[in-house]
Amino acid sequence: MTELFDIYDEVGRRLGKMPRDQVHRSGAWHRAVNVFLFNSEGDLLIQQRALAKDVCPLKWDLSVAEHLQSGESYLDAAHRGIQEELSLRCDKLSPLGSPTTYQLVLPEQNLKNFEFTQCYRGEVNGEVNLDPVEVADWRYVDITDLCKQLRSTPSRFTPWFVELSRHVGIC
Repeated sequence: MTELFDIYDEVGRRLGKMPRDQVHRSGAWHRAVNVFLFNSEGDLLIQQRALAKDVCPLKWDLSVAEHLQSGESYLDAAHRGIQEELSLRCDKLSPLGSPTTYQLVLPEQNLKNFEFTQCYRGEVNGEVNLDPVEVADWRYVDITDLCKQLRSTPSRFTPWFVELSRHVGIC
């Protein structure tokens, strides 16, 4: 089934719909959510993207990064992503600021990813059950250690994780 995204102009006015692969080749603006999930000890859940992912395979990523389906709200997409990728529930997600823009161009992957993204923070303590199509591995990490790693070896992580963790004040 073809995944359709709502597309927007650079100021956020909806223009219509476009298939995912065309969105990422053309640089059409679309919407995404990025979720930072913490356990009760304050450690951040990070995931390693699956080998089959078309963008940044096997890179470590924030807890959940999800595109919005056509007509979906940021919050609904965040909850859906948490459930689909990790089989977890998070009853309370708090927005980290307002939606922001994020641009990533990777010519070697024929990718032009232009997003309006909303970041959220939440707490989870359940059993993680990975979707192996999406996620290869996961772990909880101490924030201080993670921030050191993001600065010293950023190539191990997705570019959006490195940038957004700074943008929202995680690191």
